Amino acid sequence: MRENSRMLLSYLNCVVQDVASVDDLFQETMVVAWRRLGDCDLSVPFGPWLRGIATRW
Repeated sequence: MRENSRMLLSYLNCVVQDVASVDDLFQETMVVAWRRLGDCDLSVPFGPWLRGIATRW
């Protein structure tokens, strides 16, 4: 997850206008990803999975 944190922040900064919301959304996304890590297929790229979680918020 740490390896993808910069990518996720960059993505969120592109799609969300409010800087405070970006930080909150980043944290929420990481918490959900941590809780659902067992559901993730690690044989495919991890970044799209994280972005998918972020877009659902």
